[in-house]
Formats: sequence, C-alpha cells, structure tokens
Amino acid sequence: MNATLTSEINRSIGYEIHDGFHKSLRVLFIDDEPGLVAVAEMLLTHLGHDPVGCTDPVEALVCARREEFDLVITDFTMPGLTGMELRRALRAYRPALPVILSTAYGLLMEGATAESLGFQGYLPKPYGLKELAKVVQDLAVEQGLAEAL
Repeated sequence: MNATLTSEINRSIGYEIHDGFHKSLRVLFIDDEPGLVAVAEMLLTHLGHDPVGCTDPVEALVCARREEFDLVITDFTMPGLTGMELRRALRAYRPALPVILSTAYGLLMEGATAESLGFQGYLPKPYGLKELAKVVQDLAVEQGLAEAL
C-alpha cells in the first residue's frame, strides 16, 4: 500500500495502519445479508486486501476448497450452516485457517466467548472501517501473516 493511501486511510478512520507490516490478505467474507457482504468487500479492498464475499455458507465452503485464503470472517446465524458449523467444516481440511466471528448478538457474545468456541477473533456488528481494520490487522500479526513493527 502506498504511503499516501495509508495516510489517507489512517486519517479517515482514526486508526493507524502501519505500512511497515501491512500485507494484502486474501479474505473470505461470509454473511447472508448481500448488502453487508458488498460493504465488507468494499472496506476490505479499501484496506488493501483481496476479499471474496459469499452470501451462502455452503457456497463459501466450496470456494474455500477451491481457493487459498489467509483468513475467514463469518456471520454467526445464517441459513444452511451456522458460523460454528462453517468453522468446523473449514477446519476439517484447513485446520490452521483463522476464522473471525462477526455477529449482532453483542450482548450474548464477547471476544473471550468467541475464542472459547474456536474462533480466532471477534467482530461485533455493527462495525465500521476502523473496527474491521483493527481485527484483521491484529489477527494477521497474531497468526504470523504479517509482522509487527
């Protein structure tokens, strides 16, 4: 990501994305709300990542088997497969693939709860660019997908 774009994003979201450790990640984003998938794809692209959005969790599994991803962000409640079932299915063939849980059930779910369920991160809905940038960036560093300064 060039320095001008990084500076512009940092200013617009009030969160510092460090050019020194930012790496473009291939992100699979799953949510049954098409509008949310479109916005997430736009935000992730704006952050310099390469997102693939799916509104159908079964289709997302097929996509994850065909293509390589650095991380997955999934909704918790979806028709066809829940986020938990999706995480289990992904782990059957990609055990190290980090999965971030995103849900509007913020009062019922916390980051520690998401981790106890086997997720590597938690993104409460609604979220903006700053929250998305932080959870992806923090997980990338934690998982060794990018290096901290």
